[in-house]
Amino acid sequence: RFIGLNALLPLIQVLAGRFDVLVVFDASIRGLLGVGDDHLRSTLQPAQVHVVATRVKADETIIDIASSPTDWIISNDRFGEFREKAPIGEGRVIRHEILRGRVLVHELGVNEPLDEQHMGGTT
Repeated sequence: RFIGLNALLPLIQVLAGRFDVLVVFDASIRGLLGVGDDHLRSTLQPAQVHVVATRVKADETIIDIASSPTDWIISNDRFGEFREKAPIGEGRVIRHEILRGRVLVHELGVNEPLDEQHMGGTT
């Protein structure tokens, strides 16, 4: 089931106080949520938001932008086809869980309730 932005919103609020946060989406997010880029940017503040070009997958953009040894990726994607790229080869991918109405990122000490107002559809 598509959960919209309801896991990102509490995660961003927790992480933005500690880190610079950049959220990268595939272009399909516009249709899934029925919103434009400006709406995504205003909703996900204080994070920076980038929507990749239509017909371009976000994976390579995400990996290439995380070029510094201090950049980490939060994703459950294994990025198997990009093992030779630094963030993947160096293990700089942090997994997350969504369980029982909460978003969990154990390595970062995040255990937050989901934002139920942004459950798919127009936000």
